[in-house]
Amino acid sequence: MLSSDKCTLSLNAEFEAELVDEFKEYMVQSLKKMGCRKHNIMEEALVNIDLMIGAALELEQQARNNNPSAYADKPRMVRLHEQVLLTGTPPVEPQDARLEWAKDFFSHEMSVDPDQGSVDYRERGNNLSVRDDQLLAILHPPQPGKAGVDVFGRILPARVPQHVKLRVAKNVKVDTVKGEYYSAIKGRLRFVNQILAVDNVYMIPGSVGLETGNISHPGALVVRQNVEAESRVETDGDIEIDGYIENAVVICGGNIIVKGGIIGMEGYIRAAGTIHAKFIQNAEIEAGGDVIVERGIDQSNVRSRGKVIVNNGRIVGGHILALQGVESDYIGTEANIVTTITSGEDYQLEELLEELESQRQGYINMKESIDKKIAPFIDTPHLPQNKYNILQTLKLQAEELGRRISQTDEEINALHEEFKNHQVLEVLARKEIYSDCIFHLDGQTLRSQDALYGPVKVCRRGEKILCIGASE
Repeated sequence: MLSSDKCTLSLNAEFEAELVDEFKEYMVQSLKKMGCRKHNIMEEALVNIDLMIGAALELEQQARNNNPSAYADKPRMVRLHEQVLLTGTPPVEPQDARLEWAKDFFSHEMSVDPDQGSVDYRERGNNLSVRDDQLLAILHPPQPGKAGVDVFGRILPARVPQHVKLRVAKNVKVDTVKGEYYSAIKGRLRFVNQILAVDNVYMIPGSVGLETGNISHPGALVVRQNVEAESRVETDGDIEIDGYIENAVVICGGNIIVKGGIIGMEGYIRAAGTIHAKFIQNAEIEAGGDVIVERGIDQSNVRSRGKVIVNNGRIVGGHILALQGVESDYIGTEANIVTTITSGEDYQLEELLEELESQRQGYINMKESIDKKIAPFIDTPHLPQNKYNILQTLKLQAEELGRRISQTDEEINALHEEFKNHQVLEVLARKEIYSDCIFHLDGQTLRSQDALYGPVKVCRRGEKILCIGASE
């Protein structure tokens, strides 16, 4: 039996002693079929087989001597159980690159009052504040592994270590020798979509509305009151609002914290990172990270590339779509309002893939066009200098396009891999799922006919969606 890592070959066999030669010939043929091509390894295997058989016969003889009557008229047997015949050397695992933060800037853990369900946002907000020249993070480069050898002497390559994709934006200094990242100003740290930045903070002491006009800011924004109806707010960095958002458009390149609620049928909220709010009602929400709500989500359409979590309340009506799962105390209501939950789906994946595929096809078309132009001149021995220069320029352009095609292929494969790594096909109701809740998980649909008391988990098992106890 060959182990899964191909570094251990063991034997399980039982046969009469007079068939030893036949067994050895059978093992020779079996080893050849398994890929044993090296003479010295075949010799080692045969020597080990002889030693195993000798030891097994010795044990057999001892048993016969101790209890002759039990073995009367029985043939001598060779019994081999989990005997290691050949061993190899497994590859040494590499060390993946990792980003070590100088402190816990991005903890999602917030202090929650269990009675009131209110959250203290101040501590997390303070965690993101950095001073000038403060160490932010250290990037530890990957370390290669070491190849191993299987039981037949073939090379087992080590896994290629994973790199950290980190892009530096504004107000971040880099010590390339030490791999250290520092803030260049006093501001607010932002790390979204693998982009590291320190934003200037713009403070509005009142509300965003008619008096302030629409807001567009290249850094972080703090609003001490509300974002009022028909307002538009756009920032590159985080947004923190002490009050509520009502019927407004808010587009954020970082994370959004709304200490009140989000209300609105006429606007929409879009964040590259996470969204925290006390409640969400009649709203259109998109988040590249998690959506975390204190009290509840009511009649809203929420799409998240992370998790959607209601800490102390319910999800009623609308459609919740999350790549990494959904969690709430209650899903649905006694009034049997249809509530739709989709888990394990990335709302941006198709668009991102279409964009990359279109980009890739554009590169292919340009390269094919250049290849056709240069093909007649590739084997021409003597070209005028001006044509030779043009030919070399076109060759370089074709090579660059080839590199871009390969790079785009890698980005497409990385998107698929990221989706598989983050996909969670589960919905958790801590207390109850009401009837008329519709669950979509990876192409399968389940509609609750009766109330289900929690904690209960809706998940995929094979080709079916099942409701099971949360601990299972």
